[in-house]
Amino acid sequence: MGSTTRNEKEVIFMEDFERTTELKAFDDTRQGVKGLVDAGITKIPRIFCYHPPDNFTRVSDLCHKDYIIPVVDLGNIDEDPSERKRIVERVKEAAETWGFFQIVNHGIPDCTLKEMLDGVVRFFEQDSEVKKEFYTRDKKPFMYNSNFNLYSNARTTWKDSFFCDLAPNVPKPEDLPSVCRDILLDYSNQVMKLGTLLLELLSEALGLNSTYLRDIDCNVGQYAFGHYYPSCPEPELTLGTIKHADVDFITVLLQDHIGGLQVLHQDTWIDVPPVPGALVVNIGDFLQIISNEKFKSSHHRVLANTVGPRVSIACFFSTAFHPSSRTYGPIMELLSEDNPAKYREFSIPEFTHHYKTKCMNAKSARSCIESLSIDLIWKRKMKDFCGAPGTILGLVLRTTQFLFAAGSIASMATTTSFFNLTAFCYLIASMGLQIIWSFLLALLDLLAMMRNRTLLTPVLVSLFVVGDWVTATLSLAAASASAGITVLYFHDLGHCHIGDECLKYQISVALAFLSWFSTSISSLIMFWLLAEG
Repeated sequence: MGSTTRNEKEVIFMEDFERTTELKAFDDTRQGVKGLVDAGITKIPRIFCYHPPDNFTRVSDLCHKDYIIPVVDLGNIDEDPSERKRIVERVKEAAETWGFFQIVNHGIPDCTLKEMLDGVVRFFEQDSEVKKEFYTRDKKPFMYNSNFNLYSNARTTWKDSFFCDLAPNVPKPEDLPSVCRDILLDYSNQVMKLGTLLLELLSEALGLNSTYLRDIDCNVGQYAFGHYYPSCPEPELTLGTIKHADVDFITVLLQDHIGGLQVLHQDTWIDVPPVPGALVVNIGDFLQIISNEKFKSSHHRVLANTVGPRVSIACFFSTAFHPSSRTYGPIMELLSEDNPAKYREFSIPEFTHHYKTKCMNAKSARSCIESLSIDLIWKRKMKDFCGAPGTILGLVLRTTQFLFAAGSIASMATTTSFFNLTAFCYLIASMGLQIIWSFLLALLDLLAMMRNRTLLTPVLVSLFVVGDWVTATLSLAAASASAGITVLYFHDLGHCHIGDECLKYQISVALAFLSWFSTSISSLIMFWLLAEG
């Protein structure tokens, strides 16, 4: 019951093999979807027919117009303070409710928008032999192909795309195609300025200083995807872009007049109609996380269409292609007892790696990310319970280790002859190391709790594992040697003749064992945390 028979496995294997073969044959043409359309096909290849219908309704089926993507007018934003406040409120409402909004009077001239869209068309409609020179799946400043994740389990979509890495490292002019080089660089510069303004408005919408998101480098990285959606003979069987959410801070999209972009709002697909001169802005996963879900990163998709080509260019604000040690997490100023952090801190490379390895091939990228956050919340509760770094119980555990080690040294140091025995000197040295280690970690715990920061990063936990195992091993060795000397020298040989020195040795050894025991508990916790990831 519920198992897969050998014949079924063979069928699945053959289907996967045939699909991979067909994908490679399509990829080897280096002409993309446009090449299929230019060849005059009337039926789409089956590699594109992997889009089962979802259970969401479309707004066009509801017979009402209550669902309209907000449009925010940025005109006079710098001239009238009261107008800026109204704009911030509009942006706040849209970011919290929709995660999507359109902007007009944004400062980028209509002629620049038109030339950018024309530049996308010029690239994809230039001579195919010239265009093939840019076709690649290797990481380069400018790459062109069809479906960047073609060979993954993700569904194949009806579009061709180019990618361009724009900031912080501006591409060399010779790396860009001549038919769109100048406008691509000019447009990206203007979008960078606009993106900085949008991040200021979003900062104010969160109740923060206007430069907050800019100060944490949300506008440092920028890359663009230019998309070309040819006309499709069977649009009901495929999609232009599958349902997804953007893995960035914000996205600024320029689309042409054809339409097809939809956003999922309250289980309903809402059209994002083209507005002349407007740009579409949406919140990305990173901003949803650092806002602690105050802002919403929404699913969206693009429909295939018999009318085409549809062209667009999306600019993403993220440093995903430029590794950085900076970590991000829910903004401390937004947290409270009633609104605790829903996510742990992360680095952009870490998040991107997690998305590619665990979310890219999932049926729903959003469900993968949500399950990660729920899983992290559950783990955080478990870690709080068992004394993880940066928690009250963790601080108590480190303080206990410190006190046991200090007590062991104090008891031993009050005797008059401990320095005559190497084992006792070794005990004091190991307990001294334990005091230093426990004291430093207790300070880290206090600092982390005061600043509401996590210490549960792979690098720190690995350091804690090594430190705890080293100090625990030294403590056990010193306590065992001192215990043996205490029994042999003072009990068996009868050298307990100076007051209560023998009792002090026993107390010192006992406290050393307790210090080792508590450190062993910490080391096991650290090892468990490291294994849990």
